[in-house]
Amino acid sequence: MSVMDAMRNLLPRIMKNLGLAKRYEAELIIFNWRQIVGEDVAAHTRPGKINRRVLTVAAKNAVWAHHLSTLKEEIIAKVNTFAGEKAVSDIKFLAGYFRLDQNENKDEQEDTTVVSWRETSLDSREVKMVEAMSAPLADDELRSKMKRLLSKELALKKAKRLREWRPCPACGILMPPGAKMCGTCGSAARGEGRKAVRRLLRDAPWLSYEECSRYIACRRSDFAAVKEQMADELLRSLSADEADKVGLPMLTMLLFGVGPQEITAEMTAKTMAKVRRKSDVPASRR
Repeated sequence: MSVMDAMRNLLPRIMKNLGLAKRYEAELIIFNWRQIVGEDVAAHTRPGKINRRVLTVAAKNAVWAHHLSTLKEEIIAKVNTFAGEKAVSDIKFLAGYFRLDQNENKDEQEDTTVVSWRETSLDSREVKMVEAMSAPLADDELRSKMKRLLSKELALKKAKRLREWRPCPACGILMPPGAKMCGTCGSAARGEGRKAVRRLLRDAPWLSYEECSRYIACRRSDFAAVKEQMADELLRSLSADEADKVGLPMLTMLLFGVGPQEITAEMTAKTMAKVRRKSDVPASRR
């Protein structure tokens, strides 16, 4: 195996270690769009960004946007076959916003974090490392884009370290001083926390935030959001004519924060009034 072949095999791993695997994958999909979808589709579309596995594609006009929506599953399959994994789960086709040059040479959007990559510069060793990492890419334009991406990312990480950013204990990505987790891991942890709150409220729907926090570490806003969502789900599932014998008391306990023995006829009546009002709303307005 040649040195270039070895570097080519190492490149995806390097991108992953730098936290750039998804951006690298997206660049390859966009750059090879014509090869992936074929000449006809490529002539009338321009791929945009991939965000949370949703690819945005600009179509030449509304007719093409509609036509392509009927081919969505086929195009998704082609993209994922090219990527070798499930890189895209959905595509949004937008009519207009059609750039003339698919691969026009534009800088990526500036980093929106408080720390900017412009605050520092790469030394000669780091510049050589960027050159070596991007060297396996045969296409000049793609290699140039990757060099800019790598340079900005390395400079940004360098600037963050100068500001005493520390690795996230869960994933290792740099995070601001004082933060317990990076944004991604924090969101994942909050998601798990919300699931735990939901499980607890299913068994004890009358619990207050203070009582819930004795068992589960969660934010007040997350607790309130879960409670509101559960109440709304119950409200939509109950019928004014046939009020569920389990659902109605649970909804009452969620709304009033009382235990099963504390439910009064007045509380039940107010809950039923909410159910009836919900039932009276036309389906098209729900």
